[in-house]
Amino acid sequence: MDVQPVRRSKARLGLDWLLLSFAEAKMSLVSFDAGTQSIVTESIHYYEHESLKKRTFNDNQTCDMRADPEYRCVALRLYDDQLAVLPFAAPGGVLGADSAKPYADSFVVNMRDAGVNVRNIRDFVFLSGYLEPTLALLHEQAPTWVGQVENACDTCVVTVVSLDMSRKTVSVINSAEKLPYDCQVLLTIPEPVGGVLVLASSSVSHVVNGTLSCISVLNRAATHGIGAAMGSYLDMTNADLGLTLNPLASVAVVVGGNTVALWTQHGRVFLLKLAGNGRLVKRIVAKRIVGTDVRSKLQEPVAHTWDDIAVIPSCATELHLSQDDDGDGAPDECVLFVGGNSGRSLLLGFVDLGAPSGARSGAAPAPLASNSRDVDAGLYGDVAMPDLATAGAAAAATVASPAASPDGGDDDSWATRYRVTVHDELVGTGMVAAMDIGVPAAVNALGYHGTDALELVTCLGNEWRGSLCVQQRHVQPEIIATFDLPGPPVRGIWTARCLKEYNIGGVMQAADKA
Repeated sequence: MDVQPVRRSKARLGLDWLLLSFAEAKMSLVSFDAGTQSIVTESIHYYEHESLKKRTFNDNQTCDMRADPEYRCVALRLYDDQLAVLPFAAPGGVLGADSAKPYADSFVVNMRDAGVNVRNIRDFVFLSGYLEPTLALLHEQAPTWVGQVENACDTCVVTVVSLDMSRKTVSVINSAEKLPYDCQVLLTIPEPVGGVLVLASSSVSHVVNGTLSCISVLNRAATHGIGAAMGSYLDMTNADLGLTLNPLASVAVVVGGNTVALWTQHGRVFLLKLAGNGRLVKRIVAKRIVGTDVRSKLQEPVAHTWDDIAVIPSCATELHLSQDDDGDGAPDECVLFVGGNSGRSLLLGFVDLGAPSGARSGAAPAPLASNSRDVDAGLYGDVAMPDLATAGAAAAATVASPAASPDGGDDDSWATRYRVTVHDELVGTGMVAAMDIGVPAAVNALGYHGTDALELVTCLGNEWRGSLCVQQRHVQPEIIATFDLPGPPVRGIWTARCLKEYNIGGVMQAADKA
Protein backbone atom coordinates (compact mmCIF):
# COMPACT_ATOMS: atom_id res chain seq x y z
CA MET A 1 0.00 0.00 0.00
CA ASP A 2 1.16 3.54 -0.75
CA VAL A 3 -0.21 7.04 -0.04
CA GLN A 4 0.34 10.27 -1.96
CA PRO A 5 -1.21 13.74 -1.36
CA VAL A 6 -2.80 15.74 -4.16
CA ARG A 7 -2.98 19.48 -3.62
CA ARG A 8 -5.51 21.22 -5.90
CA SER A 9 -7.52 24.43 -5.53
CA LYS A 10 -10.85 22.70 -6.22
CA ALA A 11 -10.58 20.26 -3.32
CA ARG A 12 -13.12 20.39 -0.51
CA LEU A 13 -12.50 23.47 1.67
CA GLY A 14 -9.02 23.75 0.18
CA LEU A 15 -7.92 20.50 1.86
CA ASP A 16 -5.66 17.98 0.17
CA TRP A 17 -6.89 14.86 -1.53
CA LEU A 18 -5.26 11.53 -0.82
CA LEU A 19 -4.49 8.82 -3.35
CA LEU A 20 -4.27 5.31 -1.92
CA SER A 21 -2.84 2.34 -3.79
CA PHE A 22 -3.74 -1.27 -3.00
CA ALA A 23 -2.59 -4.67 -4.16
CA GLU A 24 -2.61 -5.86 -6.77
CA ALA A 25 -3.19 -2.78 -8.93
CA LYS A 26 -5.83 -0.38 -7.62
CA MET A 27 -5.97 3.32 -6.77
CA SER A 28 -8.55 5.23 -4.76
CA LEU A 29 -8.94 9.01 -4.53
CA VAL A 30 -10.40 10.12 -1.18
CA SER A 31 -11.14 13.46 0.47
CA PHE A 32 -12.35 14.72 3.85
CA ASP A 33 -15.91 16.03 4.25
CA ALA A 34 -16.01 18.51 7.14
CA GLY A 35 -19.82 18.47 7.19
CA THR A 36 -20.09 14.79 8.05
CA GLN A 37 -16.58 14.44 9.55
CA SER A 38 -15.90 11.45 7.34
CA ILE A 39 -13.74 10.27 4.46
CA VAL A 40 -15.40 10.47 1.03
CA THR A 41 -14.30 8.25 -1.85
CA GLU A 42 -14.06 10.40 -4.96
CA SER A 43 -13.08 7.63 -7.38
CA ILE A 44 -11.68 4.11 -7.66
CA HIS A 45 -9.30 3.11 -10.45
CA TYR A 46 -8.91 -0.60 -11.24
CA TYR A 47 -6.07 -2.01 -13.35
CA GLU A 48 -6.23 -5.73 -12.59
CA HIS A 49 -7.05 -6.66 -16.17
CA GLU A 50 -5.92 -9.85 -17.84
CA SER A 51 -4.53 -7.86 -20.76
CA LEU A 52 -2.05 -6.22 -18.36
CA LYS A 53 -1.25 -9.30 -16.30
CA LYS A 54 -0.09 -11.37 -19.25
CA ARG A 55 3.04 -9.24 -19.56
CA THR A 56 4.52 -10.32 -16.26
CA PHE A 57 5.88 -13.51 -14.70
CA ASN A 58 6.05 -12.11 -11.15
CA ASP A 59 2.99 -12.27 -8.91
CA ASN A 60 4.46 -10.00 -6.20
CA GLN A 61 3.38 -6.45 -7.04
CA THR A 62 4.73 -3.42 -5.21
CA CYS A 63 1.90 -0.86 -5.63
CA ASP A 64 4.52 1.92 -5.69
CA MET A 65 2.97 5.31 -6.42
CA ARG A 66 4.60 8.71 -7.05
CA ALA A 67 3.12 12.20 -7.39
CA ASP A 68 4.40 14.98 -9.61
CA PRO A 69 5.84 17.88 -7.53
CA GLU A 70 3.40 20.27 -9.23
CA TYR A 71 0.55 17.72 -8.82
CA ARG A 72 -0.17 17.47 -12.53
CA CYS A 73 -0.42 13.67 -12.41
CA VAL A 74 0.24 10.56 -10.34
CA ALA A 75 1.98 7.42 -11.59
CA LEU A 76 1.31 3.89 -10.28
CA ARG A 77 3.65 1.00 -11.00
CA LEU A 78 1.73 -1.97 -12.38
CA TYR A 79 2.65 -5.47 -13.45
CA ASP A 80 6.20 -5.75 -14.66
CA ASP A 81 7.39 -2.51 -16.33
CA GLN A 82 4.07 -0.70 -16.82
CA LEU A 83 2.95 2.62 -15.36
CA ALA A 84 -0.63 3.83 -14.90
CA VAL A 85 -0.81 7.62 -15.15
CA LEU A 86 -3.73 9.56 -13.62
CA PRO A 87 -3.67 13.17 -14.92
CA PHE A 88 -4.80 15.98 -12.65
CA ALA A 89 -4.21 18.78 -15.15
CA ALA A 90 -6.36 18.71 -18.26
CA PRO A 91 -4.20 19.04 -21.41
CA GLY A 92 -4.33 22.60 -22.69
CA GLY A 93 -6.51 23.90 -19.88
CA VAL A 94 -7.21 24.12 -16.16
CA LEU A 95 -8.24 21.08 -14.17
CA GLY A 96 -11.97 20.79 -13.74
CA ALA A 97 -12.89 23.70 -16.01
CA ASP A 98 -15.37 21.66 -18.08
CA SER A 99 -15.82 18.60 -15.91
CA ALA A 100 -17.12 17.88 -12.44
CA LYS A 101 -14.56 15.17 -11.74
CA PRO A 102 -11.18 16.30 -10.39
CA TYR A 103 -9.12 14.23 -12.82
CA ALA A 104 -8.82 13.25 -16.46
CA ASP A 105 -8.98 9.72 -17.86
CA SER A 106 -6.04 7.56 -16.83
CA PHE A 107 -3.87 5.60 -19.24
CA VAL A 108 -1.27 2.83 -19.04
CA VAL A 109 2.21 3.07 -20.58
CA ASN A 110 4.35 0.01 -21.26
CA MET A 111 7.95 1.07 -20.68
CA ARG A 112 9.26 -1.85 -22.75
CA ASP A 113 7.79 -0.52 -25.98
CA ALA A 114 10.03 0.51 -28.84
CA GLY A 115 11.57 3.94 -28.36
CA VAL A 116 11.77 3.62 -24.57
CA ASN A 117 13.07 0.09 -23.93
CA VAL A 118 13.18 0.29 -20.13
CA ARG A 119 13.21 -3.08 -18.38
CA ASN A 120 13.27 -4.32 -14.79
CA ILE A 121 12.30 -1.07 -13.06
CA ARG A 122 13.43 -0.91 -9.45
CA ASP A 123 12.34 2.60 -8.48
CA PHE A 124 11.04 5.79 -10.05
CA VAL A 125 10.58 9.41 -8.95
CA PHE A 126 9.27 12.64 -10.47
CA LEU A 127 11.68 15.50 -11.13
CA SER A 128 10.94 19.17 -10.57
CA GLY A 129 11.62 22.13 -12.84
CA TYR A 130 10.28 20.67 -16.10
CA LEU A 131 7.44 21.99 -18.29
CA GLU A 132 5.93 18.51 -18.53
CA PRO A 133 5.80 15.74 -15.90
CA THR A 134 9.22 14.08 -15.97
CA LEU A 135 10.20 10.75 -14.43
CA ALA A 136 13.58 9.33 -13.47
CA LEU A 137 13.58 5.51 -13.71
CA LEU A 138 16.11 3.24 -12.00
CA HIS A 139 16.25 -0.05 -13.87
CA GLU A 140 18.54 -2.93 -14.77
CA GLN A 141 18.52 -3.83 -18.45
CA ALA A 142 20.49 -7.06 -18.05
CA PRO A 143 19.78 -8.57 -14.61
CA THR A 144 22.73 -9.89 -12.62
CA TRP A 145 23.35 -11.18 -9.11
CA VAL A 146 26.11 -11.18 -6.54
CA GLY A 147 27.66 -14.35 -7.94
CA GLN A 148 28.27 -12.59 -11.28
CA VAL A 149 29.88 -9.44 -9.87
CA GLU A 150 33.24 -10.43 -11.30
CA ASN A 151 31.77 -10.38 -14.82
CA ALA A 152 28.89 -7.88 -14.59
CA CYS A 153 28.84 -5.37 -11.73
CA ASP A 154 27.72 -2.09 -13.35
CA THR A 155 24.34 -3.04 -14.80
CA CYS A 156 21.98 -0.37 -13.42
CA VAL A 157 20.77 2.61 -15.47
CA VAL A 158 18.97 5.86 -14.61
CA THR A 159 16.74 6.94 -17.50
CA VAL A 160 14.82 10.24 -17.54
CA VAL A 161 11.58 10.25 -19.54
CA SER A 162 8.95 12.91 -20.22
CA LEU A 163 5.20 12.24 -20.04
CA ASP A 164 3.02 13.71 -22.78
CA MET A 165 -0.44 13.49 -21.22
CA SER A 166 -2.25 14.79 -24.31
CA ARG A 167 -0.81 12.06 -26.56
CA LYS A 168 -0.49 9.53 -23.71
CA THR A 169 3.10 8.71 -24.65
CA VAL A 170 6.57 8.91 -23.12
CA SER A 171 9.87 10.03 -24.61
CA VAL A 172 13.43 9.53 -23.37
CA ILE A 173 15.36 12.69 -22.43
CA ASN A 174 18.68 11.24 -21.24
CA SER A 175 20.15 8.27 -19.38
CA ALA A 176 23.16 7.45 -17.20
CA GLU A 177 24.55 3.93 -17.54
CA LYS A 178 27.02 1.65 -15.74
CA LEU A 179 25.81 2.29 -12.20
CA PRO A 180 26.50 -0.29 -9.45
CA TYR A 181 24.36 -3.42 -9.64
CA ASP A 182 23.05 -3.00 -6.05
CA CYS A 183 21.32 0.36 -6.61
CA GLN A 184 17.77 0.23 -5.25
CA VAL A 185 16.29 3.66 -4.39
CA LEU A 186 16.10 7.11 -6.02
CA LEU A 187 15.73 10.45 -4.22
CA THR A 188 14.92 13.69 -6.03
CA ILE A 189 17.30 16.56 -5.26
CA PRO A 190 15.75 20.03 -5.69
CA GLU A 191 17.35 23.01 -7.35
CA PRO A 192 19.94 24.46 -7.51
CA VAL A 193 21.76 21.10 -7.35
CA GLY A 194 19.08 19.08 -9.12
CA GLY A 195 19.26 15.51 -10.34
CA VAL A 196 18.70 12.37 -8.29
CA LEU A 197 20.52 10.60 -5.48
CA VAL A 198 20.92 6.85 -6.02
CA LEU A 199 21.12 4.72 -2.86
CA ALA A 200 22.87 1.35 -3.01
CA SER A 201 23.88 -1.14 -0.33
CA SER A 202 27.46 0.14 -0.22
CA SER A 203 27.48 3.46 -2.10
CA VAL A 204 25.60 6.69 -2.75
CA SER A 205 25.68 8.22 -6.24
CA HIS A 206 24.52 11.49 -7.77
CA VAL A 207 23.19 11.69 -11.32
CA VAL A 208 22.21 14.91 -13.09
CA ASN A 209 21.33 15.54 -16.76
CA GLY A 210 22.22 12.00 -17.71
CA THR A 211 25.71 12.32 -16.21
CA LEU A 212 27.15 10.54 -13.19
CA SER A 213 28.88 13.21 -11.10
CA CYS A 214 30.28 11.03 -8.30
CA ILE A 215 29.98 7.71 -6.45
CA SER A 216 30.61 7.92 -2.71
CA VAL A 217 31.48 4.51 -1.27
CA LEU A 218 30.30 3.70 2.26
CA ASN A 219 32.80 0.93 2.99
CA ARG A 220 36.06 -0.43 1.63
CA ALA A 221 34.43 -3.51 0.12
CA ALA A 222 32.30 -1.33 -2.16
CA THR A 223 35.22 -0.81 -4.55
CA HIS A 224 35.00 -4.51 -5.56
CA GLY A 225 31.41 -4.08 -6.76
CA ILE A 226 32.01 -1.03 -8.95
CA GLY A 227 33.18 -1.42 -12.52
CA ALA A 228 36.49 -0.14 -13.81
CA ALA A 229 34.70 2.44 -15.97
CA MET A 230 33.44 4.18 -12.81
CA GLY A 231 36.86 4.40 -11.15
CA SER A 232 37.32 8.06 -12.04
CA TYR A 233 34.05 8.96 -10.25
CA LEU A 234 34.86 7.25 -6.93
CA ASP A 235 34.71 9.38 -3.77
CA MET A 236 36.49 7.70 -0.85
CA THR A 237 35.49 10.33 1.75
CA ASN A 238 33.12 7.94 3.57
CA ALA A 239 35.01 4.68 3.03
CA ASP A 240 35.99 4.43 6.71
CA LEU A 241 32.37 4.50 7.90
CA GLY A 242 32.05 0.77 7.31
CA LEU A 243 28.34 1.22 6.59
CA THR A 244 26.27 -1.45 4.86
CA LEU A 245 22.96 0.08 3.84
CA ASN A 246 19.65 -1.57 3.08
CA PRO A 247 18.04 1.06 0.82
CA LEU A 248 14.61 -0.61 0.86
CA ALA A 249 14.50 -0.49 4.69
CA SER A 250 15.99 3.02 4.99
CA VAL A 251 14.49 6.44 4.33
CA ALA A 252 16.09 9.64 3.09
CA VAL A 253 14.64 13.16 3.03
CA VAL A 254 16.07 16.42 1.73
CA VAL A 255 16.36 18.91 4.62
CA GLY A 256 18.23 21.63 2.73
CA GLY A 257 19.33 22.64 -0.72
CA ASN A 258 22.28 20.24 -0.65
CA THR A 259 21.74 18.27 2.60
CA VAL A 260 19.94 14.96 3.03
CA ALA A 261 18.91 13.26 6.30
CA LEU A 262 19.24 9.47 6.14
CA TRP A 263 17.70 7.00 8.61
CA THR A 264 19.25 3.55 8.18
CA GLN A 265 17.57 0.19 8.78
CA HIS A 266 19.13 -0.02 12.26
CA GLY A 267 17.99 3.41 13.45
CA ARG A 268 21.25 5.24 12.80
CA VAL A 269 20.94 8.75 11.40
CA PHE A 270 23.34 10.40 8.96
CA LEU A 271 23.51 13.82 7.37
CA LEU A 272 24.69 13.73 3.75
CA LYS A 273 26.07 16.86 2.14
CA LEU A 274 26.41 17.19 -1.63
CA ALA A 275 29.55 19.31 -1.96
CA GLY A 276 30.61 20.84 -5.26
CA ASN A 277 30.13 23.73 -7.63
CA GLY A 278 26.53 24.30 -8.69
CA ARG A 279 25.04 21.19 -10.30
CA LEU A 280 28.40 19.41 -10.41
CA VAL A 281 28.73 17.38 -7.20
CA LYS A 282 32.36 16.50 -6.51
CA ARG A 283 31.85 14.54 -3.29
CA ILE A 284 29.18 13.41 -0.84
CA VAL A 285 30.14 13.84 2.83
CA ALA A 286 28.33 11.73 5.45
CA LYS A 287 28.20 12.63 9.15
CA ARG A 288 26.82 10.11 11.63
CA ILE A 289 24.76 11.91 14.25
CA VAL A 290 22.91 8.96 15.84
CA GLY A 291 24.00 5.37 16.29
CA THR A 292 26.85 3.14 17.33
CA ASP A 293 30.43 3.76 16.30
CA VAL A 294 31.29 0.81 14.04
CA ARG A 295 34.98 1.43 14.65
CA SER A 296 34.56 0.98 18.42
CA LYS A 297 35.34 -2.45 19.84
CA LEU A 298 32.62 -2.18 22.48
CA GLN A 299 29.88 -1.26 19.96
CA GLU A 300 28.19 0.92 22.58
CA PRO A 301 25.65 3.63 21.75
CA VAL A 302 26.89 7.18 21.48
CA ALA A 303 25.47 9.19 24.39
CA HIS A 304 24.19 12.55 23.22
CA THR A 305 20.88 14.33 22.71
CA TRP A 306 20.63 13.40 19.03
CA ASP A 307 19.47 9.94 20.13
CA ASP A 308 16.01 11.44 20.60
CA ILE A 309 15.46 11.36 16.82
CA ALA A 310 16.59 7.76 16.28
CA VAL A 311 13.81 5.46 15.03
CA ILE A 312 13.65 2.27 12.99
CA PRO A 313 12.17 3.91 9.87
CA SER A 314 9.31 2.81 7.68
CA CYS A 315 8.52 6.08 5.87
CA ALA A 316 9.34 9.78 5.93
CA THR A 317 7.75 12.82 4.35
CA GLU A 318 8.00 16.59 4.49
CA LEU A 319 5.04 18.62 5.75
CA HIS A 320 4.45 21.75 3.69
CA LEU A 321 3.14 24.15 6.32
CA SER A 322 2.18 27.68 5.27
CA GLN A 323 4.12 30.07 7.49
CA ASP A 324 3.84 33.82 7.16
CA ASP A 325 7.04 35.72 6.57
CA ASP A 326 7.42 37.93 9.63
CA GLY A 327 10.46 39.68 8.15
CA ASP A 328 12.80 38.80 11.03
CA GLY A 329 15.26 37.08 8.69
CA ALA A 330 15.14 33.80 10.61
CA PRO A 331 15.87 30.61 8.63
CA ASP A 332 12.90 28.52 7.58
CA GLU A 333 12.18 25.23 9.31
CA CYS A 334 11.84 21.96 7.42
CA VAL A 335 9.16 19.90 9.18
CA LEU A 336 9.40 16.12 8.72
CA PHE A 337 7.27 13.21 9.84
CA VAL A 338 9.36 10.06 10.28
CA GLY A 339 7.26 6.94 10.71
CA GLY A 340 8.75 4.11 12.73
CA ASN A 341 7.97 0.44 12.27
CA SER A 342 9.16 -0.37 15.76
CA GLY A 343 8.25 1.69 18.80
CA ARG A 344 7.55 5.30 17.89
CA SER A 345 7.16 7.90 15.14
CA LEU A 346 8.43 11.48 15.30
CA LEU A 347 7.49 14.91 14.01
CA LEU A 348 10.78 16.76 13.55
CA GLY A 349 11.86 20.25 12.60
CA PHE A 350 15.22 20.86 10.88
CA VAL A 351 16.66 24.38 10.86
CA ASP A 352 19.88 25.40 9.13
CA LEU A 353 21.41 28.07 11.36
CA GLY A 354 23.77 29.07 8.56
CA ALA A 355 21.08 29.60 5.94
CA PRO A 356 21.48 32.85 3.96
CA SER A 357 17.94 33.97 4.81
CA GLY A 358 18.80 34.04 8.51
CA ALA A 359 21.81 36.38 8.21
CA ARG A 360 22.62 35.46 11.81
CA SER A 361 25.40 33.73 13.64
CA GLY A 362 25.17 33.49 17.40
CA ALA A 363 21.94 35.50 17.68
CA ALA A 364 19.73 32.85 16.12
CA PRO A 365 18.12 31.06 19.12
CA ALA A 366 15.43 33.67 19.76
CA PRO A 367 13.97 33.65 16.22
CA LEU A 368 14.18 29.86 16.18
CA ALA A 369 12.02 29.62 19.27
CA SER A 370 9.44 31.84 17.59
CA ASN A 371 9.51 29.66 14.48
CA SER A 372 9.02 26.57 16.63
CA ARG A 373 5.90 28.08 18.18
CA ASP A 374 4.63 29.01 14.71
CA VAL A 375 5.02 25.41 13.55
CA ASP A 376 3.16 24.10 16.61
CA ALA A 377 0.37 26.62 15.98
CA GLY A 378 0.08 25.48 12.38
CA LEU A 379 -0.13 21.84 13.45
CA TYR A 380 -2.38 22.02 16.51
CA GLY A 381 -4.02 25.44 16.47
CA ASP A 382 -3.33 28.63 18.40
CA VAL A 383 -2.06 26.85 21.52
CA ALA A 384 1.63 26.05 21.10
CA MET A 385 2.87 22.65 22.16
CA PRO A 386 6.05 22.52 24.26
CA ASP A 387 9.16 21.11 22.63
CA LEU A 388 9.77 17.51 23.68
CA ALA A 389 13.47 17.65 22.92
CA THR A 390 15.95 19.87 21.13
CA ALA A 391 19.08 18.33 19.68
CA GLY A 392 22.31 20.19 19.11
CA ALA A 393 24.57 19.07 16.30
CA ALA A 394 27.66 20.32 18.13
CA ALA A 395 27.42 17.34 20.49
CA ALA A 396 27.13 14.93 17.57
CA ALA A 397 30.46 15.51 15.84
CA THR A 398 31.79 12.04 16.71
CA VAL A 399 33.14 11.00 13.31
CA ALA A 400 36.56 12.38 12.50
CA SER A 401 37.03 13.94 9.07
CA PRO A 402 40.00 14.95 6.95
CA ALA A 403 41.17 18.50 6.65
CA ALA A 404 38.88 21.05 5.02
CA SER A 405 38.98 21.29 1.24
CA PRO A 406 38.37 24.35 -0.95
CA ASP A 407 34.85 23.23 -1.85
CA GLY A 408 33.90 22.78 1.82
CA GLY A 409 33.15 19.10 1.38
CA ASP A 410 35.12 17.93 4.42
CA ASP A 411 34.60 20.92 6.68
CA ASP A 412 33.03 19.82 9.99
CA SER A 413 31.27 23.15 10.49
CA TRP A 414 28.43 22.37 8.08
CA ALA A 415 27.05 19.61 10.33
CA THR A 416 27.05 21.83 13.42
CA ARG A 417 24.75 24.37 11.78
CA TYR A 418 21.66 22.17 11.99
CA ARG A 419 19.27 22.29 14.91
CA VAL A 420 16.61 19.59 15.25
CA THR A 421 13.48 19.94 17.36
CA VAL A 422 11.11 17.09 18.25
CA HIS A 423 7.68 18.70 17.96
CA ASP A 424 5.62 15.60 18.72
CA GLU A 425 5.83 11.84 19.15
CA LEU A 426 3.50 8.93 18.43
CA VAL A 427 4.05 5.90 20.61
CA GLY A 428 3.65 2.64 18.72
CA THR A 429 3.07 -0.92 19.90
CA GLY A 430 4.96 -2.87 17.24
CA MET A 431 6.91 -4.73 16.11
CA VAL A 432 6.70 -7.04 19.13
CA ALA A 433 9.75 -9.19 19.84
CA ALA A 434 8.45 -10.77 23.09
CA MET A 435 5.49 -10.38 25.42
CA ASP A 436 4.12 -11.47 28.78
CA ILE A 437 1.00 -10.87 30.87
CA GLY A 438 0.51 -10.36 34.60
CA VAL A 439 -1.08 -8.44 37.46
CA PRO A 440 0.55 -5.14 38.51
CA ALA A 441 2.25 -5.05 41.90
CA ALA A 442 0.35 -1.97 43.04
CA VAL A 443 -3.19 -2.38 44.31
CA ASN A 444 -5.71 -1.16 41.76
CA ALA A 445 -7.59 1.69 43.44
CA LEU A 446 -10.27 1.71 40.73
CA GLY A 447 -11.58 -1.68 41.77
CA TYR A 448 -10.68 -3.73 38.68
CA HIS A 449 -10.48 -7.45 39.32
CA GLY A 450 -9.76 -10.60 37.37
CA THR A 451 -8.90 -10.14 33.70
CA ASP A 452 -9.68 -6.39 33.90
CA ALA A 453 -6.67 -5.87 36.15
CA LEU A 454 -4.19 -7.65 33.89
CA GLU A 455 -1.42 -5.76 32.07
CA LEU A 456 0.40 -6.75 28.88
CA VAL A 457 4.14 -6.06 28.74
CA THR A 458 5.79 -6.17 25.31
CA CYS A 459 9.38 -5.79 24.09
CA LEU A 460 9.68 -3.46 21.10
CA GLY A 461 12.48 -2.58 18.73
CA ASN A 462 15.87 -4.18 18.35
CA GLU A 463 19.50 -3.61 19.21
CA TRP A 464 20.13 -0.43 21.19
CA ARG A 465 16.76 1.17 20.27
CA GLY A 466 14.67 -1.41 22.13
CA SER A 467 12.03 -0.45 24.71
CA LEU A 468 9.28 -1.83 26.94
CA CYS A 469 5.58 -1.05 26.47
CA VAL A 470 2.93 -1.66 29.16
CA GLN A 471 -0.65 -1.96 27.87
CA GLN A 472 -3.72 -1.84 30.07
CA ARG A 473 -7.24 -2.92 29.23
CA HIS A 474 -8.87 0.23 30.62
CA VAL A 475 -7.89 3.85 31.12
CA GLN A 476 -6.71 3.98 34.73
CA PRO A 477 -6.48 7.57 35.93
CA GLU A 478 -4.66 8.48 39.10
CA ILE A 479 -7.12 9.33 41.89
CA ILE A 480 -6.05 12.50 43.68
CA ALA A 481 -8.94 12.81 46.17
CA THR A 482 -12.46 11.48 46.81
CA PHE A 483 -15.35 13.01 48.75
CA ASP A 484 -19.08 12.44 49.27
CA LEU A 485 -21.69 14.77 47.79
CA PRO A 486 -24.58 15.57 50.17
CA GLY A 487 -28.17 16.01 49.10
CA PRO A 488 -30.20 14.25 46.43
CA PRO A 489 -28.55 11.90 43.90
CA VAL A 490 -26.18 13.67 41.50
CA ARG A 491 -27.45 13.78 37.92
CA GLY A 492 -24.73 15.80 36.20
CA ILE A 493 -21.28 17.30 36.50
CA TRP A 494 -19.55 20.24 34.83
CA THR A 495 -16.43 22.34 35.12
CA ALA A 496 -16.24 25.89 36.47
CA ARG A 497 -13.58 28.42 35.51
CA CYS A 498 -12.35 30.56 38.39
CA LEU A 499 -11.78 34.22 37.63
CA LYS A 500 -9.39 34.82 40.54
CA GLU A 501 -7.24 32.80 42.89
CA TYR A 502 -5.79 33.69 46.27
CA ASN A 503 -2.74 32.33 48.02
CA ILE A 504 -4.02 31.14 51.40
CA GLY A 505 -1.39 29.47 53.52
CA GLY A 506 0.72 28.66 50.50
CA VAL A 507 -2.19 26.97 48.72
CA MET A 508 -3.86 28.55 45.68
CA GLN A 509 -7.63 28.67 46.31
CA ALA A 510 -10.35 30.01 44.06
CA ALA A 511 -12.40 33.09 44.86
CA ASP A 512 -16.09 32.94 45.66
CA LYS A 513 -17.05 34.06 42.16
CA ALA A 514 -16.68 31.56 39.34
